[in-house]
Amino acid sequence: METEPIGTIHIKRRTTRKQVRQQRFIKVSHHGGYRNRWRPLARYWWEQHVGQIPAGCQVFHRDGDSLNDAPENLILTREQRFAQLFAIRSDARDTQRRRQSQAVAKSNRLRAQINATQMRLKAWYAVLPTSRVIVWRPCKTAAQARKTPAQSLIEMCRQDQFTIKQRGGVLFELGHQVEAFQGSEILRLSKPDGRLEGFWRIVPDTRQRCAATNDVANSECKSNGARPELPILTDDHSETC
Repeated sequence: METEPIGTIHIKRRTTRKQVRQQRFIKVSHHGGYRNRWRPLARYWWEQHVGQIPAGCQVFHRDGDSLNDAPENLILTREQRFAQLFAIRSDARDTQRRRQSQAVAKSNRLRAQINATQMRLKAWYAVLPTSRVIVWRPCKTAAQARKTPAQSLIEMCRQDQFTIKQRGGVLFELGHQVEAFQGSEILRLSKPDGRLEGFWRIVPDTRQRCAATNDVANSECKSNGARPELPILTDDHSETC
């Protein structure tokens, strides 16, 4: 149970869209929920000294500082109107534009990740029969899927070498066959008793390569967003020099 007397003022911190906002709250009652016991100081002052706040209106701070609750800094207006007043300040416009740009970029990255995990029925995918692997990189034509650089395929298989060997495949090497299947064919052939049943899906790693020779270097690579080099595992799963 809260023991603070009525009239106590606390500064509350709220995080909205990774933005930390501080605001003063005043305790007005010992009963009810949190919103009945604690009210924003700016809104409470306005109701006590000016009057009731109409529906759809809010008490805002003129200078944008939520901790500046001086009476001359408070303004009662609708949210749309305050957005216009906020846009008059050049520094506020730059901050708002930067936040919107970051939010759009984040949304596009998440959307791209979701799209990359979904099968495109009309796209073509490279299939490595000897490695029992489907390369999850959609291509416009079958020829484009077959012409995937061999070195790129070798690197991708090295990333999932342990799983490939567990599923009975071998690491891809120069000269191994590369086939192309359309997304609709992969769905049909991946069913029980299908030709591609049990094939492993590998997603190309687009991060920049980082040559790491020890655990410290590996940790530095991960912190920088790069992928460290992986050793090739032999049949007994031991590392080679």
